Amino acid sequence: MASKGKKQKKKSGFLKTFSFFDKEKPLEKYLPAIMIMRGFDVVFTAIFGLCLGIFAPLCIMLGTEDPEYAGDISTTFWLISSILYTIGVFVLMLGNTKTAAVIHVVASAGTLVTFFRYMELFKDVPDNNGPVWLYMPCLAITVLTVTITLLTNVPNWRKEKQRKQNEKAPSILGDK
Repeated sequence: MASKGKKQKKKSGFLKTFSFFDKEKPLEKYLPAIMIMRGFDVVFTAIFGLCLGIFAPLCIMLGTEDPEYAGDISTTFWLISSILYTIGVFVLMLGNTKTAAVIHVVASAGTLVTFFRYMELFKDVPDNNGPVWLYMPCLAITVLTVTITLLTNVPNWRKEKQRKQNEKAPSILGDK
């Protein structure tokens, strides 16, 4: 409210959008960047998690005649990791960012296992580390999810820490 002699300044739409001082609305309402990052997360998962991440390992498993490549554990890790990325994005869209970040970190560990196993598998082939460009971009999904988790939860953690600091300390004198 404006006081008697002074007019209250109106905030521009840009400043209002990025204002962190309104405690009634969640942070996601103020940061359109979080929504944009969620959109990129869905697109990356659709491309690298669903299309390339599920169909490519299945094609390698079912379409390769060499049993060394078709039955290799790295392809199975790639398939499981891609399924985890897809599940993680659904969990992220439901709003549970911490669980989605944990799922994506586990999936990225599977992606790294796939990478190092394919490097070992293709070490005799010059200039070839396997289909690296098909599964390594999935690490960007993990980075996006962890960034979204931090952007949505750090302000809440700070508020909780501030609330704990402002709590009344118990008296050792027994005063009431």
